[in-house]
Amino acid sequence: MVSLVFSVRLLKAEPIARCRICLCAPNCAKNYKDCYNSPVTTENATTAPTAGYTTTIPTATEAGTYYVWYKAVGDDAHVDSEPDVVTVTIGEEILVKYESNGGSGTMEDQKVEKGVDTALNTNTFTRDGYTFKEWNTKADGSGDSYNDKAVVNLDSSLTLYAQWKEIEKHTHHLEKVEAVEPGCETEGNKEF
Repeated sequence: MVSLVFSVRLLKAEPIARCRICLCAPNCAKNYKDCYNSPVTTENATTAPTAGYTTTIPTATEAGTYYVWYKAVGDDAHVDSEPDVVTVTIGEEILVKYESNGGSGTMEDQKVEKGVDTALNTNTFTRDGYTFKEWNTKADGSGDSYNDKAVVNLDSSLTLYAQWKEIEKHTHHLEKVEAVEPGCETEGNKEF
C-alpha cells in the first residue's frame, strides 16, 4: 500500500478541483482500475467513509479546511488500496487596491490570502516631476505607510495610495569672470 500525506492551500473561489485529488503513485497507477474520491467534508479527518466514493472530482469554493478521502480500486491481480485522506485548506481572499493619487497608469487589484505574509506588488504608476516615495492607506499620507514591495499580513481588504516626492529643481547661476590683472589667470591665481 502506498500512503500519501499532504496538505493543499488554495484561495477562496479556487475550487478544489484545480488540484486533482485523485491520487495514485505513478509506478502503481497501472495496477488500479480507477481512483475514487469521497464527497468533500469539513469534518471526519480520522475515519474513512464506508460509502459515497465516486470518480467525480470533488469541489468546494468557500474558505475553510476540507477533508477528501480517496482510495484506488485494484485490478484482478491487485487489492484495493486502503482509504486515505487529503487535507485541503481554502484561505479567505482579500484585495489590495492601488490608487495613483495624482500619478498616471493603472495597476491591477492584488488578491491576497487573509492572514498570510504577502509581498505588495511593485509600483508601476508614474508622475511627471515626481518620484514614487511609498504607499499609504490615506491619500494625504496621514495613514499607515508601506514601502514598495513590502511584505504584509492583512486581515481585511486595503486601498493603498501612491505617495510622491517632488524632484528638486536646481538652478545654477554662472557669470563670466574677468581677470583683474593681466597674467593672473594661471591655475591658483584667479581672482573672483
